[in-house]
Formats: sequence, structure tokens, C-alpha cells
Amino acid sequence: MTQENTVISILFINGMEIIGRFVSETNVELKVYKPRMAQMSEQGVGLIPSITATGKEIDGEFTFSKNSIMYYTESVDQMVTGWQQQTSGLIAPAKSSIIS
Repeated sequence: MTQENTVISILFINGMEIIGRFVSETNVELKVYKPRMAQMSEQGVGLIPSITATGKEIDGEFTFSKNSIMYYTESVDQMVTGWQQQTSGLIAPAKSSIIS
């Protein structure tokens, strides 16, 4: 069972992928906070601040029907960081290292 506040990646039956923070689920619905659409580009995966290419940003919770979802899983760390930066406006500092 997914814990609340975990950033998840949702794969839909049409191939679309959405990333957002897990809020809750029932047998028929999945609720996420600030969903963003993942989009591939030459530079890698980017996040569109919406759930459609031309739609308005969803700045709160959104409920998806599980009829259209193939599966969802916890997002990889790089995508979690990207989602957090985009939704909070805060940029995480780069990891520092000590050179001896």
C-alpha cells in the first residue's frame, strides 16, 4: 500500500504518464496532489505543469478514474526532485563533495 505524500508515477492505458503526490485511493479512483504530465524530449524527461499539453495547471488535488490507469509506482529520485522543484518553486542545491 502506498503511503500518503509519496511521489508516484502513474501509467495510463493510452501511454500517458503523470507524476504527482499520492493522497488516497479507493477501488475506483486515485487522488493525487499537483499532477504533472511527463513528456520525453531530446534532453530527457520533462514535466508539463498540467495533465494535458494545452490544459491549465492543477494547483491542488485531482482524482483520476482507475478505469484508465494501467498501474502506478513510486517515482525515481530524479523525478521526485524535479516534481518538488516545479511544484514548490524551490531549487535543491547540488550535492557537494569533499576533494582530498
